[in-house]
Amino acid sequence: MTIVIDNIEEDAVVEYTLNNRDWITINNASNASKFT
Repeated sequence: MTIVIDNIEEDAVVEYTLNNRDWITINNASNASKFT
């Protein structure tokens, strides 16, 4: 499973749960520090 998140706005909150086989891709995130 691949999760792709596009066009995150500065105040956006995205919650996600990943297991060892999951990957997340965040494109065009204006506040990358929210994804640590």
